[in-house]
Amino acid sequence: MRFTRLKNTAIVFIVAAVCAAGLFSPVRRVWAATVDKTLAIVNNETIMLSEFDKIAAGMMESFRARGTDLGEPEKEKIKKRILDDMVDKKLLAQEAKKQRIAVTKREIEQGIEQVKKRFRSEEDFLAELKSQGLASKAYEERIRQDIMVMRLIKNNVEAAVERPTEKEAAELFEKIKKADHEKTAKDDKATDEEKELAFIAKMLEREAQEKVQARHILLIVDKNAPQKEKLQTLTKIRDIRKRITDRKSFEEMARLYSEDPGTKSRGGDLGYFTRGDMVPEFDKVAFSLEVGKVSDPVFTEFGYHLIYVEGKRAGRELSLEDVKNDMLDFLTQKKATKKYEEYLSALRKKANIRINPF
Repeated sequence: MRFTRLKNTAIVFIVAAVCAAGLFSPVRRVWAATVDKTLAIVNNETIMLSEFDKIAAGMMESFRARGTDLGEPEKEKIKKRILDDMVDKKLLAQEAKKQRIAVTKREIEQGIEQVKKRFRSEEDFLAELKSQGLASKAYEERIRQDIMVMRLIKNNVEAAVERPTEKEAAELFEKIKKADHEKTAKDDKATDEEKELAFIAKMLEREAQEKVQARHILLIVDKNAPQKEKLQTLTKIRDIRKRITDRKSFEEMARLYSEDPGTKSRGGDLGYFTRGDMVPEFDKVAFSLEVGKVSDPVFTEFGYHLIYVEGKRAGRELSLEDVKNDMLDFLTQKKATKKYEEYLSALRKKANIRINPF
C-alpha cells in the first residue's frame, strides 16, 4: 500500500490546474455562448465567468458520466468549491511570481510530455488543444505556472512539515484495528476522523489480500469491431507470443508493440494488484497463471492482452511493521494538509478578493 504524500494538497491544486487546462475533460466548449463577465477579482487579476464555466461543465459532466444525479444544493456547493479553488490557484500563482520562482524551458517540456502520455498520439493532443481554443504558447505558460506553484508548495508547505513519530504511527494503527469501520461507512453522521480511519482500514484490508505482480502487452481492438479486424489483431498478438516463447524478452516486446500508453514505456509493468483491480477476464487469467508463464491471448473490452506473471503474494494478516511507513506517510499527509490550509488562509487574509454573484 502506498499513501500519496500531500494527497489533499495535490488534489486541490492538480484538479484545479487540470480542469483549468481543460485537457482531460470530454466536455468541449459547450458553454462558449455564455455572455462573459468578471466573476472574481484577486489582487487586481480577474477570474472570468467563461473560465469558471469550462471547469464547472467538465465537473458536472464527470458526475453525469458516473450516473450521479445532483440536486441544486449539491450543485451550488460544487460551484462554490470550484470558485474557491480558482481563487486559491490565482493566489498561489501570484505568490510564486512574487517569490520569483524560476522554471526552466526543459522543465516545461517535461511537464507537457507528461500530459501527452495521456493521449494516444501527438495529433490527438494537438486536436484537444485546438478544441479548447488553446495555442501551444498559452498552454506552455499554464504548465510553467503550474510548476511554479508546485515548487512554491514544496518550499513553503512540505519543508515546514514535521515527520511524525513511530509512537504516533503505532497509535494510529491501534485506532484503525479497534474501530467498527463497516458501521462508519453506513453512518451519515460519522466524523471526518472516523471516515479517515475507515478509509485507511479499507486500504489495509486491500493490502492484506492475495496479490499478483504482472506485465501485459495490449493490442487495442474495439469489442464491436468487425470479426476480420479482431482476427487480424489476434493473429498479430499470437505472433508476438511466439516470439516471446522463442526467448524474446516480454519487457522488450511490450516496449515495442504494446498499445497501452500507461505501461508501454515501462515494458508493460502493472506492478502488484489485487482481485477486482482489473476487468474480470484479465483478473481470472492473471490469478490462475503460474509465475514465469505467459498467457494465451486474453480478450477484454480494451482488446487482446498477453499477460506475464512475475510474482505472487499470498493473503496475510498485517502487523505494525508491515504498515509503519504507510502510517507515517498518512500522518505526514495530514500535517501537510493542515499546513497547506494555514498557508492559503494567510495568503487570503492579506489579499484583496472580490467575488461577484454567479
